[in-house]
Amino acid sequence: MKEASGELNMTLITIIAVAAIGGLIYVLYPTIKQTIEKKWSDASSQKVCAEYNTETGKCKTWK
Repeated sequence: MKEASGELNMTLITIIAVAAIGGLIYVLYPTIKQTIEKKWSDASSQKVCAEYNTETGKCKTWK
């Protein structure tokens, strides 16, 4: 009986831990989503080198 109650306690601790992590993710999700969207839009608006000069090591034209 002692082993069964130990397993029950560990099961409850696991369920509580999973619920706590899920709750934390639920609360922080809007902030995480905003940050990812901002970083994604910042990266997509950057210029890309269209033609690279290997002799000088510099970009000739940007797009």
